[in-house]
Amino acid sequence: MRFFLVIYFCFNLCSLNSYSQNKKFIKAIYDPIKKDNHYILSSGKKVGIDSVFLFDFSADCESDSKIRFYDKKTDRVGFLSNSGKVVIPAIYNHAGQFLNGFAIAMKDGKRMCDDEHEFSSSNPCEHWFWKGNLVLINDKNEILLEHQEIVNFYNLDWFSIKNNAVGTDSTYKNFQLKNGSKISIKKLDVEFKNWFHNEFLPLAKTNTLKKFLFSELTLVKNNRWILSKTDTTDFIDYAWFNAEASAFYKQNSTTLFEYLRSIEKEGFNIGYSTSEPLFLSQKKFPIYFDNCGKLKANFPCFEVTVTYKDYRVYHTFVFLRTEIGYRLIQIS
Repeated sequence: MRFFLVIYFCFNLCSLNSYSQNKKFIKAIYDPIKKDNHYILSSGKKVGIDSVFLFDFSADCESDSKIRFYDKKTDRVGFLSNSGKVVIPAIYNHAGQFLNGFAIAMKDGKRMCDDEHEFSSSNPCEHWFWKGNLVLINDKNEILLEHQEIVNFYNLDWFSIKNNAVGTDSTYKNFQLKNGSKISIKKLDVEFKNWFHNEFLPLAKTNTLKKFLFSELTLVKNNRWILSKTDTTDFIDYAWFNAEASAFYKQNSTTLFEYLRSIEKEGFNIGYSTSEPLFLSQKKFPIYFDNCGKLKANFPCFEVTVTYKDYRVYHTFVFLRTEIGYRLIQIS
């Protein structure tokens, strides 16, 4: 455990380099061994001593020029600006990151255990969750929606918001705000499924998929792929390799076509990818990453998993949402 914590702290310090290109930033520094946590500004000034917000043992990172902080005295969460000033007071039980001027937060919440009893010091539990009034706020701390179900906010592209629009397009979800105005937000899962069925699969039948390949492909090595000298294998144990898409397609279009045809023949499941593509480099493709080194919310990955009839073999095709549409980036 101590080894893990040391590595984790090193990551927090070393990742400051990814912020150095910004003129102004705020970064969380968390050292569980020394019991020291604070935020550091681009000027080098320390702020928010002993108030770093943690989620799943990870410190928060700046999003939308804001970062979450935790007030131990009130057991509440708020937001600091990248100047270190409190812009949203610590009045929420929990809050998500700001995206395009909006954040989801929890008010009047209680910690509940999996068996639905309320968490307390006298009756604790290992796994608990917040239950309360789920609200949508803007960067002025105005509550736009309240008493929402978390499922209402799944798979939304917060950078696609249309104001005062009544959308009939099935790819958009409509909300009526407390002030009477309306917003429509694109549903990413619906967008991907529509694209996959209406654009990708028809081309899969014609073996003309080159336009839907990302510039680099990550694959599991097998004796069917024809490799070039430029293809790199970084994970020897698992035989993963990275290939330049255009050259790889020229040599392997027939095999790739057979793999993709199996999608229709065998049936498939579609879901969010829970991890980034293995070889997608933040240094090479910074547009897709946030300050935490994670894929930005508007550039998610979706997985299409094909399980064959004997259930012993399956293929997973990973598609990245890019600035020019969805692209196949990984096959395993």
